[in-house]
Amino acid sequence: MAVGAPQGLITTDNVPSSILYTEITRSIELTAAERELFRDLFCVRTEKKTVRVAQSAARFRTGGDDHGEPGWDRYLYRDISLSEPVKYHLAVGHSKEAWERGLSSQEVRDLAQDAMKADERLIQELVIAAMLKDGGFWDASMSVAPPAYKMNSFTTSHDHYLAYNVSGSLAVAHIAAGTQTILEHGYAQNGGLMGWMNSAQAEKLVGKAELNTTSNYVTTPTIARLQEAGVFPENPITLAGVPLVVNDWVPENYVLIVDTNVKPCYWRDVEGPGKDLITETEDDFTKVVTMYRRYGSVKVTQRGAGACIYLGGASWTDPTFDY
Repeated sequence: MAVGAPQGLITTDNVPSSILYTEITRSIELTAAERELFRDLFCVRTEKKTVRVAQSAARFRTGGDDHGEPGWDRYLYRDISLSEPVKYHLAVGHSKEAWERGLSSQEVRDLAQDAMKADERLIQELVIAAMLKDGGFWDASMSVAPPAYKMNSFTTSHDHYLAYNVSGSLAVAHIAAGTQTILEHGYAQNGGLMGWMNSAQAEKLVGKAELNTTSNYVTTPTIARLQEAGVFPENPITLAGVPLVVNDWVPENYVLIVDTNVKPCYWRDVEGPGKDLITETEDDFTKVVTMYRRYGSVKVTQRGAGACIYLGGASWTDPTFDY
């Protein structure tokens, strides 16, 4: 929602401020689905404080005599508490003097576009941070073990946060290990795995494919692909069957792998009307400022659906995020 759009100002290209801010408000509404796409890929939205999550432990057992009943298995689900939604806010604006000295309508639009991009970045950061921090997926410090799946059983030391002291250099074996920690819980049975990595890891991958002119040099399809095309955000590379996409919300030396067939997280909304991006424009004698506000919190609930890889040391270290 937006209120208080400035009145009576004209930009240098003859666009009235009232019309301009109505246009910006409409743009915020129309681009909401695009900005929230990343969240909707990974998260179920709810206002609840606790969610009950089904586990993968259900199994039939021998029935016994005619009067026997199946035992009720408490471990068929887990109740997981969701954190209170946090308020995040941002303000952008300009002085009235800027209007008077020749501010254009495009410059005002650019300010609004930058704020909307910031909203999209915030959503991505919150979702990725929830998964990349120890305690989201299964880790070795939890008091309960993951439920058995088929012939696979687990202990409380089972960990989806893998660490390698390899100076940030990603290898196929790392992706294979991360994939295995997901598959053994029954996820990604029909494909759907996808990975995200920092551009620094992409650079190291491409750097491994150095040109070599020696007589005994034998190229491979992967090396040829890296030499010709590189790795860019719109141009993923597949390692061990997992497409890896560059996304710099994943910090340097980290890789995130997730089964995209499921939504591994919950996004908790506030209970009131503030479930989407809130905007409010204030206009006074000296300035026009638009304030943006977003509420939300993210919690991993499908604990077996992802794996995180740290390439900067032999023990896991949580990355630092700035929000």
